[in-house]
Amino acid sequence: MALEPEKRNKNILIWSMIGGLGIIGVILVVILGKDISRSLNYNKVSQAEEPVATAENTPIAESVKDTSEDIEPNVDSHKSYTQEEMDQIIHSFVNPGVKRYAYSTLTDAEQMVYQEIADGLLSYKESMNLSDYSISADDLYKIYLCVLDDYPEIFWDDWFSYYTSGDTVGGIVLTYQFSQQQTADMIDSMLPVRDQILEETKDLTEYARIMYIFDYLTDHVTYDEDNTSSHRTGNSHNITDTHVANAHNIYGALIYHRAVCEGYAKAFQYLLNASGTECLLISGDVENGSHAWNYVYLDGNYYAVDITWCDPNHTKEEDDDNLPESYYTNNVRHNYCMVDTETISVDHTVDMPYDTPICNGGKYNYYRYNGYELTSFSPENVSNIIYKSNADQQVPMEIYCSDEDTYEQLLQNLDDHLWDWTASSQFLRPGRTYKKMHEVFKRDQRVLLLYPEYY
Repeated sequence: MALEPEKRNKNILIWSMIGGLGIIGVILVVILGKDISRSLNYNKVSQAEEPVATAENTPIAESVKDTSEDIEPNVDSHKSYTQEEMDQIIHSFVNPGVKRYAYSTLTDAEQMVYQEIADGLLSYKESMNLSDYSISADDLYKIYLCVLDDYPEIFWDDWFSYYTSGDTVGGIVLTYQFSQQQTADMIDSMLPVRDQILEETKDLTEYARIMYIFDYLTDHVTYDEDNTSSHRTGNSHNITDTHVANAHNIYGALIYHRAVCEGYAKAFQYLLNASGTECLLISGDVENGSHAWNYVYLDGNYYAVDITWCDPNHTKEEDDDNLPESYYTNNVRHNYCMVDTETISVDHTVDMPYDTPICNGGKYNYYRYNGYELTSFSPENVSNIIYKSNADQQVPMEIYCSDEDTYEQLLQNLDDHLWDWTASSQFLRPGRTYKKMHEVFKRDQRVLLLYPEYY
């Protein structure tokens, strides 16, 4: 996936005021941008169909993207709210009682500043005095990022400036992408979407809720190729184009149905948090630039999920060259769904201002939990997995190998035995004439994808 790296230029304007009998230095530093290798990615998203409820061990099968015309997002408020109504709407959008992981990594003093900033952003404050906390500019920068990482629901911020007195921060000035009226109106349109999902998942197990929300987003959201980071100007939050801004937030994903990786990841984080499951936003680097994905906490362990890379409509990979276009745009894969650190680290490098947890869970790996894992090679074992995948109406049919030796044996026997395996699995569909089988190899994840093609 070709994403442009996100770097913030160091443009710092400093004014010094000298007065009184001595020298009283009051330095106002406006952060127009700060160079960070850590990625608060402003990447892309788009649209799809109505979700289908799934049983715990029956994931949604073939996903078909909606090809209808895009609906332009409306950020011009068409309602008039009182101040009390705006405050109520914004605070009703916040997920209460959720563990804020980034907050937990801070010192006691930093946590107090974190809370001041979070409350200020939620209340649309213009500035706050922070002189009592004796924090440095670097500390303030880190704390602000922690707030954004923990609150995917805060999508209206437009970065900050601060002033100092001596060596510490005296106060912070907050800026916003949208007016409070606009934000209230945008939230008002998202609340029914959130509430419907929560209603439809309230009786599911926690794993089933996670997969429902995963399927909902891959069904409804399309990667937004038109609104990359290269379309932005100024610092990483000073986005002049509304479409680009929304591609990086939950509004773009839930209402406009177009987003980049950050929009996917924040929507996933927000909806899981709303349902009661801890979900972290993770930023870092992949081969072609900066990227965002998630860590999900389930049954005592963390699992990594890259929902953008599981939803293959955003790009055609080199190993997909033998596939018809509809195959790689319409069919969700799961090679980055509920995986461990070893798997995700093959091509994802975490770059965060604080330590992140290790993903060491194994039980809920998508392939293992749903019966698509090949633990030892035999024609019968392969045939059984293909049969189950076909019975679950999975497209593609996916086989995950637990180790390299098993994967190599699978590939070595593929040409000679694929027809026998698929025929014995009765993959032929009633009323459809089989044409050929397309094979896609995900060697880094030890996954084989099989796409049956019909006339």
